[in-house]
Amino acid sequence: MRGTEIGSDHISSQEKYVSMPNRMHAFESKDYVSDFEFGVFYLLGCNVLARDTKTVKTNVHLIYDLFKFGAKNQGRAKAKIRDALMSLEEKGHIGISYTHVPMKYDTTLSITLLSNQKKYTDKMVKSGSWQYRGYTEVTNDYWEKAATLRQFRTLVYILWRQTIDYQISYLEWSSVLNISHQTAINNIKDCVEAGLIKKERGQYYIDSFGDIRQETNRYTTNQDEETSGDEDDERDLVHGDYIDKLESECTEIRNHNWYGRKNRLNANDFIIFLTTNSKNLKEAATARVNAIERSGEGGKTLIENLSNEAKKEIAAKERQERINEKLEKKIAEDLSDESFHRTVEYKKRKHKKDISHLLDELPSGDLRGSFYDDDDMDELPFE
Repeated sequence: MRGTEIGSDHISSQEKYVSMPNRMHAFESKDYVSDFEFGVFYLLGCNVLARDTKTVKTNVHLIYDLFKFGAKNQGRAKAKIRDALMSLEEKGHIGISYTHVPMKYDTTLSITLLSNQKKYTDKMVKSGSWQYRGYTEVTNDYWEKAATLRQFRTLVYILWRQTIDYQISYLEWSSVLNISHQTAINNIKDCVEAGLIKKERGQYYIDSFGDIRQETNRYTTNQDEETSGDEDDERDLVHGDYIDKLESECTEIRNHNWYGRKNRLNANDFIIFLTTNSKNLKEAATARVNAIERSGEGGKTLIENLSNEAKKEIAAKERQERINEKLEKKIAEDLSDESFHRTVEYKKRKHKKDISHLLDELPSGDLRGSFYDDDDMDELPFE
């Protein structure tokens, strides 16, 4: 590795670079460094000695003068640089020696970089599903183009990953940069719009279960400074600020899968899409449908099949509703027609105390005859 100086006219040549250890991105290990520590290490690599490319003679004041991302408060920024140096040493990325104790901002520091040592760079560090080892050759043009430390680290990470045609998920971005998923999306969006990187959207495809899937995005650093970001990138993707805004203002209360590119679409989603009154949902769904159709014939076929199935179900439902409406109307007409009513006669039942059969056996004439005496007549149940 050759030493470089900030501001050199030929600093961007491929012969002059800083070896940035990839294990610094291993977010679940002790080797992981913050964006600020990452930037401090880069500046140390830019100022190695000509006779000893592993050693840097410097102090906090000098590093602060070179640090373009320093805080507005000078005292706070220098304290942060000092803390970053101590942290880098504790994590095993550098070695520091100095004669005056305690270390002050003007104390001369002899710092040894370990990124050129084979034993150091060959060590593999695993975090999550990812492995980190080796180093990335970073020239000064990436430092100069970046507007923030996060952008600089994003460029370095892509510079490493693009050499193997690697796909980077937003889960990986959020882990490596130690930020939220939404912040990772915004960071990539800012880098694309600034012309720092190019993003190749993952193609849509149909998996073995017939579900819609999208491949992970690929990224490359943008060497052409005049190239702008993808103009319709955010409108075609089903995530980011654009879709989040549509989702937050959506008035559709039925459950669906239109928001979020990893959600599986089905015929019910298309039924809602075709029948909803929500303009926001229609706009988001249209953007996703267009993206899927552009992915190839498989995407077009799947969209056509789901749409046709949804239309058939909508037509069947409307047909059944018309039948039910006619039936209800016929019942109402019948109920209002007097000829529909019928008189029902009920057969009278005898009371259990009915003695009419006894009366039928009595002789005609005076009931007080020879059959009953006066005392018995008084006990009969009639007058």
